[in-house]
Amino acid sequence: MRVEHIVCPINGEDESAPQGVLCTEVVMFMPGAKNDWMGQGTSANIYADEDGHPLCVVKLFNLMRSAKPSHLSTGNSGTHVFTLTSGKVLHRDKVEAKLRQAAQQLHVPAAMVSTHSLRAGGATAMWAAGYSVEEIQRRGRWASQCFRIYIWEGRERAEGVGSRMLKAKVSMFATMQSQANRDLRERLQHQRV
Repeated sequence: MRVEHIVCPINGEDESAPQGVLCTEVVMFMPGAKNDWMGQGTSANIYADEDGHPLCVVKLFNLMRSAKPSHLSTGNSGTHVFTLTSGKVLHRDKVEAKLRQAAQQLHVPAAMVSTHSLRAGGATAMWAAGYSVEEIQRRGRWASQCFRIYIWEGRERAEGVGSRMLKAKVSMFATMQSQANRDLRERLQHQRV
């Protein structure tokens, strides 16, 4: 992700908020993806969390903007958004190491966590929040239905499934019953003859 592909606007503006002004939205433009068969690129708008969650993307970008005021400026075109103090691009190995360290602290097997877990986590969070599979597919830029294997159904969503199934009123055997009734009518008609 490069600096020229990020806009940090305030109140729906088309340009980034001036330095020192907190943005209320982050817009990321992706110039190409597997599912971008027309080559138009796609964008994703992320709005600030009203509750100020510590992992809010907008909040984190505002922190970056205040820590490195010139980093996201238009003069840095071609620069990667996530760089180290040395100017080198933040490598996925470093991100993965931090993810695995966090997994260990949460008593989750570190071997089950990678940078790809972020995509699975995003798809799962959108599913849990009630977004449609089409919205999840578009936001994650998946060209096929493969994203469905990333969605983990949480135990909260499974609550009451058994009870609802037991209370369901479904004529599952209507076709079979219809055939059985037809057979019975034919037998009765043959007995009368």
